[in-house]
Amino acid sequence: MARIKPLPVELQKVAETELGEKPNRIPSDLQALRTWIEQQPHLNARLEEQFLIQYLRGCKYSLEKSKQKIDLFFTLKSKFPDFFNATNVQESRFRKMYNYGLCGPLPRPLKDNEARILFIKFDGDVAKGLVDFDELYRVTNALHEIIIMDDPYACINGIIYIFDLNNITLNMAAKYTPTFLRKLVQFYEKSLPLRIKGIHFINAPSFIHSVLSIVLPMLTEKLRQRISVNGQNYESLYKIIPKQYLPCHLGGENGSMEEIFKDLDQKWLEYENYFKENANYGTNEQLRPGKPLDFDSMFGLGGSFRKLDVD
Repeated sequence: MARIKPLPVELQKVAETELGEKPNRIPSDLQALRTWIEQQPHLNARLEEQFLIQYLRGCKYSLEKSKQKIDLFFTLKSKFPDFFNATNVQESRFRKMYNYGLCGPLPRPLKDNEARILFIKFDGDVAKGLVDFDELYRVTNALHEIIIMDDPYACINGIIYIFDLNNITLNMAAKYTPTFLRKLVQFYEKSLPLRIKGIHFINAPSFIHSVLSIVLPMLTEKLRQRISVNGQNYESLYKIIPKQYLPCHLGGENGSMEEIFKDLDQKWLEYENYFKENANYGTNEQLRPGKPLDFDSMFGLGGSFRKLDVD
């Protein structure tokens, strides 16, 4: 039997009915994906079954989509290591950024057995745009690797993001350049095996629409339909996420931010060796079969991947 964590009964049912999982085929499905990875000269990817099965589940057992996402996941890690490839979660720069408490999973999934809710807030120097955003988002990006390995509700039912924009400034909004946003879209929508079930902005200032006008055309139509922008009135949000599933400081019953980030601090310790192993994985574009990836079209950076890789 494959070495994967067993799912709660209700989640196993969802995996089978919505994602196309067939328990008796899991070993052969995993072997097919593992064999493909091992045959790629340019790709050195994780082969843990818990990691691989999430790509199969997140792609509804499409082997081709799983291949594409895994390839892009490790390609992004090699191309933008300071942004996507955390390897030391105890280094001072990383700890400084995760101590800001930018993003944390709320303890109860939606309706207690549906999608995981991630709450993102911006305070202090972060809200003022006074920190390096690549370093800041490296923590959030790394958190999603823990989720892939650790969170069955997010892995099966997906993720709902709530962004509290109460304190953000124009200076911070200016950090979301088109190139920066393209990197985020490629990572979150194109390379992660986690289904995005909703993105909700609360306490949104008027200038957030300028940022959204840049990012929305980059998203699929399905994802665009799952985005909502709310001011200080959350009534429309409550129709999607009942009030009790919001964190305590917003009048909900879904954990305090202090407790959430204390628990998360333990997760960083638990996965410290996992992130050290990240240094062993990635892609070598000089060995990629066929045409090089076109970063000009992906990010507007100019030139092909191989040209950009030349020092």
